[in-house]
Amino acid sequence: MSSKRLMANRSTLVADLVAEGGYSQAEARRAVDAVLTAMAYVMLESDGLFLLGIGTFTKATRPARKGVKVPGGGEPRDIPPRDTVRYRPHADLV
Repeated sequence: MSSKRLMANRSTLVADLVAEGGYSQAEARRAVDAVLTAMAYVMLESDGLFLLGIGTFTKATRPARKGVKVPGGGEPRDIPPRDTVRYRPHADLV
């Protein structure tokens, strides 16, 4: 794996698979895309996703709230409720 970094993205995951797994760039990209797509479908079709050693992803709804149109001043506005995903890391990761 790469040295410690603050964040990773799709490209860095692909690069890690190429470096550590011996996969070609195209194979690694397809593998990462397949896993992320599968995770997205599971989240759409169920209430959550548990990955052993990684953590738990759950659906949640952020309640409606008041906000401002322009931060620092401006007219107050209603922000509607919104669906979101919450992540709770596995105990070994924190």
